[in-house]
Amino acid sequence: MGHDPHDFNRIISNFPPARLTFKRKRYIIKMANSTTIRRLPIPKDRNHIYSIDLDFPTLSDFEEKEVYPALIVPAKITNEIKSLLGPLLLKKKRTRNVFPVTESEAASTKDYRQERKIVLVKSISKSDANNATNTCISDSLLLFDDVWNNAFTKLHEMNIDSFRKSTMEIVCKYQDLTVEQVLKQMLPLEYVSSGNIPCSFETVGHLAHMNLPDHLLPFKYIIAKVIGDKNYPTIQIVANKISTIQNEFRTFPMETLYNNIPNSSKDDSSLFEVQVKQGGCIFHLNFAKVYWNSRLQFEHDRLVKLIAASTKQQEQQQQHIVVADVMAGVGPFAIPLSSSTYAHVIQQVYANDLNPISYKYLKANAAANNCSNIKCFNLDGRAFIHSLLMMENTNPIHHVIMNLPALAIEFLNAFRGWALESQPIIHVYCFETKNDINAKRNAIERCEIALGCKLEDSTTAHPVQIHIVRDVSPNKNMLCVSFRLPVAAATLDRIIVPSSSLSDEKDDPARIINCTIPNDDKLNDGMKKDVKQQCCMPGNINASPPSSNKRAKII
Repeated sequence: MGHDPHDFNRIISNFPPARLTFKRKRYIIKMANSTTIRRLPIPKDRNHIYSIDLDFPTLSDFEEKEVYPALIVPAKITNEIKSLLGPLLLKKKRTRNVFPVTESEAASTKDYRQERKIVLVKSISKSDANNATNTCISDSLLLFDDVWNNAFTKLHEMNIDSFRKSTMEIVCKYQDLTVEQVLKQMLPLEYVSSGNIPCSFETVGHLAHMNLPDHLLPFKYIIAKVIGDKNYPTIQIVANKISTIQNEFRTFPMETLYNNIPNSSKDDSSLFEVQVKQGGCIFHLNFAKVYWNSRLQFEHDRLVKLIAASTKQQEQQQQHIVVADVMAGVGPFAIPLSSSTYAHVIQQVYANDLNPISYKYLKANAAANNCSNIKCFNLDGRAFIHSLLMMENTNPIHHVIMNLPALAIEFLNAFRGWALESQPIIHVYCFETKNDINAKRNAIERCEIALGCKLEDSTTAHPVQIHIVRDVSPNKNMLCVSFRLPVAAATLDRIIVPSSSLSDEKDDPARIINCTIPNDDKLNDGMKKDVKQQCCMPGNINASPPSSNKRAKII
């Protein structure tokens, strides 16, 4: 091992005087030229909002210098030594651990350009080996010798002796800090100590979407700026949800908190025009005007593959799959199914959505992904299901997707009187209480009430399957109920859909959809009452069942 030309105590004495602060039984050394960030207090006025111009520190205020132990090694074996040192290496986000050697640090017999400086952790802990970010366990400079000694031992065991001790001063800037590290310095200590740091968000293209709780709203611009700065250029817009879903199109109002798109204003609706890649397809959409949930990516992929895999059974009957997507949105199910990936197994996809803007993007996405076997509709869900029966030469429907968890089950009454020969497998999404042993049974009963008959009987070859999609809240799960449409559904009286629902014109509020209660002895009075209530659902069906129980026609 080469002789150390630097005296460690002399090196440390060259730095500005340090001050010791006591925090959680641990001495933290801060260099004298570092700046303490002003922590924002909880405002007394709940309506007070902190602003970027007045309350966000200058970026230089975040700068802080730290001294780390290091080794100077030959440049040719730098990677070999790094692999040997393992957990002794500094692992800090946004910070490298190999630096060039300055001319003043070089050995007298070597060219400084032929050496490198490897930065080590400040101290050794049992957790270092398993810690992805092992910056330091204790900031006491006196413990550097322990790190060096362990490094020397590892290198001597491999007969490497061309190295010497050194130190490295690293300047940590705002750009080097993570979202959590910045917000921990700025948010009230009460929130930091409780771990209430808002670092998570949903990404949709270049947009980050948050749902901040009320107590963090005074800091919304501060939080949005940090998230935007730390994720640029991937994230250029940060928005916050300011209300719940309040309309039939499943959209919600949002507020733009951070905008890093040149020559644009925060009120520009085009800010929410995003492009998303999912399932091997590209989706264009306006996040403020259509429904999109990135958290459903794995569910989209699961169901698409499930439907495509069912082709084996159809191939035995020399048939290809036909799919109807009743609430298609911009096409997260319909577009992959009709793409070239599954063109050899999917014969036709019928995709529908009530939202005219979703319908526009659905057609655009079909064109963008070269989907040749898709037909798009802009109808009410019930009207779309009935339109499948009215089309000439309609292909047998093998799968029906109904992804509207809050209401989809109630649309099952449109399958009463199903006249096509095939009995499709229906995949309907819903919400159910979490940790309820009867949740799955409740979901099945709700489907039976809406459909008007039992889902399973002696003629049912495919049992009902229920898949837990995700947990929506602490008390609620999203489920997917899959079942083959019972043969008994064809014997039920069909509901009546207004003619305006079958055209491109808007529905006349005065028009109504009539519905009959099925004559099914298996349904008790309570179930029949629930059927009547669902038939009169506001916004879709608004009438009492007619007195006649004859099969109704579509008008």
